[in-house]
Amino acid sequence: MKQKYYPILGVAIILIILGIIIAINLPSILKEDRFDTATIEATVLSITKQDDQRPDDSGQMRIDFIFNYVRNPEASYEPLSKSIVGTDISVKFSYSARPAKVRCKQIPVDTPVGETNTESPPIPFEGGYYIYTYYSGTCPEETVLQGVSEGDKIRFTINYAGPGASLYVGEYEIEMPISKRYN
Repeated sequence: MKQKYYPILGVAIILIILGIIIAINLPSILKEDRFDTATIEATVLSITKQDDQRPDDSGQMRIDFIFNYVRNPEASYEPLSKSIVGTDISVKFSYSARPAKVRCKQIPVDTPVGETNTESPPIPFEGGYYIYTYYSGTCPEETVLQGVSEGDKIRFTINYAGPGASLYVGEYEIEMPISKRYN
């Protein structure tokens, strides 16, 4: 009698092991980039600041250098060409061109489901910084963005989806702020 339960128990153990293997590997499968990625060094030519409560900043930049270019092997669009070095591009700032802090909060275990608000609330402003918060399973330390000015040289990573696609500057590093160059 006990022997007829062994095959069922064996199949159950195999299914549990397979489920664990899939669960461990699933985040890496889902994380796969659908875009090309590259790091760009650029000189800020101009900044347009819009709306003080919900910053929607944009700018013009001259591309100085492109490196760390990774091509999506499944991409059907033209690859990013190094011939754009020296050209001017338009960008949107995901956070703001003004001083900002990017904070991460752990995803709450019990996230209530309810109505969604179609209008985004104003971005909090504390101590001279706009505060952007996102939710993630893993949280790095707070990132401080100094704000950019005309003439600054900055470095940022882009997700490239082909010619004509919008380019967004998320987190960035300032190589040498214009205000410190001539002191």
